[in-house]
Amino acid sequence: MFVYMNALTSTRTDFRSWYVVGVLSLAYAVSIIDRLIMPISIQQVRHALGISDFEISLMMGLAFAIFYTLCGLPLGALIDRFSRRWVIFGGMLIWSLAASACGLASTPAQLFGARMLVGAGEAALSPAAYSIMSDLFPKERLAAPISVFTIGGTLGSAIALAVGGPLLEHFTARGGLVLPWFGTLQPWQSLYFSAGVPGLVFLALIFTFREPARTARPALPSSEASFLAFLRSNWRLWTLLFSGFGAAAMLPYGFSAWIPALMMRSYGLGPAMAGKVFGFIVGACGLTAHGINGFVVDSLFRRGLVDAHLRFYVISALLSAPLVMIGFLSGNWIWLLVGVVAAYLVLTPFVGYAAAAVQIITPPQMRGRMSALYLFVISAIGLGVGPSLVAGLSDLVFRSEARLGAALASFTAIGAGGAALLLTLAVRRFRDAVMAARVTGAGT
Repeated sequence: MFVYMNALTSTRTDFRSWYVVGVLSLAYAVSIIDRLIMPISIQQVRHALGISDFEISLMMGLAFAIFYTLCGLPLGALIDRFSRRWVIFGGMLIWSLAASACGLASTPAQLFGARMLVGAGEAALSPAAYSIMSDLFPKERLAAPISVFTIGGTLGSAIALAVGGPLLEHFTARGGLVLPWFGTLQPWQSLYFSAGVPGLVFLALIFTFREPARTARPALPSSEASFLAFLRSNWRLWTLLFSGFGAAAMLPYGFSAWIPALMMRSYGLGPAMAGKVFGFIVGACGLTAHGINGFVVDSLFRRGLVDAHLRFYVISALLSAPLVMIGFLSGNWIWLLVGVVAAYLVLTPFVGYAAAAVQIITPPQMRGRMSALYLFVISAIGLGVGPSLVAGLSDLVFRSEARLGAALASFTAIGAGGAALLLTLAVRRFRDAVMAARVTGAGT
């Protein structure tokens, strides 16, 4: 009877823990819808605002990344000290209102400013979610829930791409939204305004679960000085780890920003069809890969491969990057689809186990700040550089909209090759850090 009651309690605890993961994953999906609605409307926004590929890439990447990265660091300190649910609530409220404000912009400066506020709000979610999940699951089971959380991003991407295109065509054919004081919005403005609504509807779900108790040991200091000392104690590892996953993060942001444009420019697809095709690939491959990768990495980690979180990505990148590049360079629709599938099935689904790698070597009372710092670096590189690097290669190196495929292939080689090299250099130091965390109990 005692064994049965223990099993029942464990089952209920697991259900509650996974319910929390589910809610956080849905919140992440909503954030990605706000973040990735722009690629479908690139052509309309360019013509309406009179801007170039490179300038609109700044709207998609740099504008968002500025506040996403800068706000992440102070939010990390709040996450370590205050209620993480309230931090998420405040962030979601800000990013949803700002996303709708993008639809009211009529100049490049206004759109840039609204995108900055979207980034400020979304900076709250992932560090808080990582901290919550690290208190719900032991480190040998942590990659799986964080990977499931990441599935929310895949779901949001698929929704933004698959629904955004038809919705844009609907507004184009039948007219935009009519709002008091603002009048009739243009089709692309109507699309952006609509993107902020799901977040406002979702807010109440954040309070349907109980925030877990923190696992930090009171005897361990958690001052800013101790956090900086922890960073300095292994600065070479953190530099390699953050820059390696930052280079990897350029790929999904660059791909999501420009693959729909490639399909429209070089293969004659309209916004709706490009969104549906790309959204289906992103959704199907992402749900499959993120759902599997975390469990595979956890299994390898439990069996003694303590550097599994890094080795898994390096091998994935080396195997898939050549196929992705062939797809972009081929000029053939079937090979393009094969390359895009390889990108989203193998090359880009790393975020869950990468975040877990950071968590398992970080003391519990520092996880909010470390997650924020990690997201600061990879977002600055991924969001700030990824979309603009593709545009820069297209405008400045290949000098033709028709050579976007070549720009994407070159971009793939830079991102995947750089990430694989940096993470390979980090493997030994990461292995030592995991073993040290086991001895001190810092990663529990």
